[in-house]
Amino acid sequence: MSLPGLPGSEEFNRAYEQALAGAPRIEIAARQTRAGSINAMIVGYLGSAAFAGLAPDTQPTYRRILEGIRREHGDMSVATLQRRHVVQMLDAKKKTPGASRSFLKCVRLIMQYAINIGIRQDDPTAGLRVKQPKRLAWRPLPQTVGAVSRKTRLPQNR
Repeated sequence: MSLPGLPGSEEFNRAYEQALAGAPRIEIAARQTRAGSINAMIVGYLGSAAFAGLAPDTQPTYRRILEGIRREHGDMSVATLQRRHVVQMLDAKKKTPGASRSFLKCVRLIMQYAINIGIRQDDPTAGLRVKQPKRLAWRPLPQTVGAVSRKTRLPQNR
């Protein structure tokens, strides 16, 4: 939106006041982090020495996963989080076992942080595992394929 006149002129100031009067008021920090929430634990963990000590390649990956956890579950209380809640969170991600495993790893980090700072006494993720789908085992090529490839080698320079 452009305003008429030069900045500081009477015409400009009137138009500026009218524009401000019609604009919705934005409250800064309207949604604050509640103490003891998953959101607060993630903020604390991201600022901790434990996070800073991670490999530089690992930090952005964990940060991305933790931001997702914060969006989905940030308002939950860490102190009242139970194993069944974590299982429900994992069940929601059952179609992506790799993502489920990373998710569990990051929730475990948050719980360890909460234990270290005295918010929790136990870890509801302890003993939880994400089963990976069975992969086909590596098998050597059949002898006939190996024989063909040995016969088709390029002659060596002598």
